[in-house]
Amino acid sequence: MNFIRRLVRYGRVIPESIRIYRIWKDTPKGDFHDILETGLAYELVVNSYLGGGTERFLRNYLEGKKRILVLTSYLYGPAYVFILENTETKTSRVFPISQFAELLACKQIESVTINTFIRNRHLFSMMEDVVSSALPFRYLVHDYFCICQNFNLMAGSRMCNFDCANSIRCFTELNKLWLPPPVSPDHWHCLWEKFLDKSSEIQFFSKASRELVIRVYPRLQTRNITVVPHSMDYCKFTPISYRKDKLRVGIVGTISSVAKGRNVVLDFLRYARNRDFEVVVIGSYRVLGRPIAANIKYLGPYKHSQLQDIIDQMEVNSVLFPSICSETFSYLVSEQMMMDIPIVCFDLGAQAEKIRSYHKGVICTSLAPEEIHQCLLRALRLPEGGST
Repeated sequence: MNFIRRLVRYGRVIPESIRIYRIWKDTPKGDFHDILETGLAYELVVNSYLGGGTERFLRNYLEGKKRILVLTSYLYGPAYVFILENTETKTSRVFPISQFAELLACKQIESVTINTFIRNRHLFSMMEDVVSSALPFRYLVHDYFCICQNFNLMAGSRMCNFDCANSIRCFTELNKLWLPPPVSPDHWHCLWEKFLDKSSEIQFFSKASRELVIRVYPRLQTRNITVVPHSMDYCKFTPISYRKDKLRVGIVGTISSVAKGRNVVLDFLRYARNRDFEVVVIGSYRVLGRPIAANIKYLGPYKHSQLQDIIDQMEVNSVLFPSICSETFSYLVSEQMMMDIPIVCFDLGAQAEKIRSYHKGVICTSLAPEEIHQCLLRALRLPEGGST
């Protein structure tokens, strides 16, 4: 099994490396000053291409805004490239990261926003350059990278609970993937605390994520901390009507990792096979050995605009959110709440924070399929008005 995992991991390196090479090849080279408009001041957004909610936030954040430069790191395995883009003029350049300090020193840069630092081999030097520039900068907590390189805080199939002594893999194996010289957990925390302490703002998207970070860095609670949930203005979902005659479970999203609930879903599907309820998996779920049965459907990837119609057409009347990592926001849960449909999640992170105040939500305290089944039934039968 370990061989298969390594084969899958390294099998991704080749196509991702080719994709990154094409980005480098197709992007103009030259002086970064060429894409700056004379006399204008810019906000610099530092980003890494990860996809998912972090990328969705950036798209929404940039919409309608002017005078923003985005510096994006594209990295996978041995291949990486930085691209600097003027989002207003849609012009870009391949950016030599050795010029980062020079970019920050440019008089046209007035502030810096760190969207994410994940997958960045120049992390330490860039952190130092940002602090040395004396520019006001804010850090957005989309993940827990400021706590650990293992940015979803997973230790195998559970949350690590900051047991760094027994989770040293986070600072050894992961180090080989993204970072320069290996660092210890204590060194990592020291570097990040100094960096965050110099920030003009640390922005969280949920109270749950703020509590986790402050647990590691209690001194930061006196800093300029804000909790600003993501805007859902992009989402036009409305309450749906559904029948309660029979349980029809929807499992939505790209469930590609243990953290996002890959194994939880597999166990639940095996339990559900040929039982008297239906399960519809809406999104990418490519797992060897997934059960095939008349009451289980796999619909594959979907577009956001299609989701409400799919849930309506498949007559889904309850949703399982299977993530077993502490989410920092969760667009998916928010989207499903807008459809006013019963939702079950586990007692973790921003997802549980949302569900506790949701009138059709149930928090499941066990990963056992039988318990999940009972929680879904309870959510479906909830009277209008109260969550459990």
